[in-house]
Amino acid sequence: MMCSQIDLTSNIGKKENKDYCNFCKDGGTLICCDHCPSSYHIKKCLKAYCKKFNLNYESPPEDNSDEEMDDAAWYCPKCKPKIDKLNKD
Repeated sequence: MMCSQIDLTSNIGKKENKDYCNFCKDGGTLICCDHCPSSYHIKKCLKAYCKKFNLNYESPPEDNSDEEMDDAAWYCPKCKPKIDKLNKD
């Protein structure tokens, strides 16, 4: 699982990320939301999940290295609009 480090000061009460994909329910290499427990397979499930639930798809950070993924905050398609709205206010 390639989950980024969690900043506990901004995610108080956040549950641990799932060790399986929210879409296909399989494990493996996942990208994890930094706001909720959701996790997804980057290549095969994230885009399909967005299409199925009519959510905006944004390509996640490139998975060139585990270190880059650990440093970058990423929010799932359900959380991203909420986070963007909070950041605007």
